[in-house]
Amino acid sequence: MAKAKQETFAQRLAALREKAGISQYRLAQLSGVSKQALSQLECGTSQPSWETVRALARGLGIGVAAFDTGQAEPVAGVPARPRGRPRPTASPLEGAPPIPELPARHDVPGTAPAASNTPEKPRDRRRKRK
Repeated sequence: MAKAKQETFAQRLAALREKAGISQYRLAQLSGVSKQALSQLECGTSQPSWETVRALARGLGIGVAAFDTGQAEPVAGVPARPRGRPRPTASPLEGAPPIPELPARHDVPGTAPAASNTPEKPRDRRRKRK
């Protein structure tokens, strides 16, 4: 009798992450597990603690049972995460009154325009001998 090949935790984690459409880096951010630890878990070189499994499930937005069954059902109360980069929202300054134009420096009373646009010669800082 042929044995059915068992899927390992590493294979299941990689499949669930890819199904969610997120990178290892993003899952590491969402779950609080380091990127290196996540990579080791997906390669099968280390086994997770129960707390790590719960953190990964939280990061993926699924129940911990998905690692056992392979069925990634969203957890009730946890909204599905949108894929990709968030779109920019309206600017906080939108609808605010326009900023008034500042007068040019020569228009301000008490100031005079520069005599010329050529820069001054640098002063010779060496001491002159007597």
